[in-house]
Amino acid sequence: MMRVTALATRLSTEVMRRLRHFGDFVTVPLAIVIFVGLAGVYRLYLVLVGVAAWTLLEYLVHRIVFHHYSAGRRLHRLHHDHPNDPDAERSSLSTPLIAFPIGFLLIVTAGVEDGSAIFA
Repeated sequence: MMRVTALATRLSTEVMRRLRHFGDFVTVPLAIVIFVGLAGVYRLYLVLVGVAAWTLLEYLVHRIVFHHYSAGRRLHRLHHDHPNDPDAERSSLSTPLIAFPIGFLLIVTAGVEDGSAIFA
């Protein structure tokens, strides 16, 4: 019985590692489809504005927070030291934490359609 429990625990841990690592490949496209659906395709120009703004924000967070502040630098160093290790990658945890308040503010300030387009 002990052997089965250990195997189940190991499998569960591996599944969670893979979900953490590859979860963005499912959740992000799904979120994009949902928010573009809310916005409507005629707001595609706002989707492109959102892509440009998010790309700039990601770059600035990477450049400033992950390279100049000690807490961010320690976590980011782990990723650079082990780039293929799913445990060293935390984007599936950090992306929603950063994206949710931004999306919420966009939708509240710009309205559901325009805010969803920019957020998509």
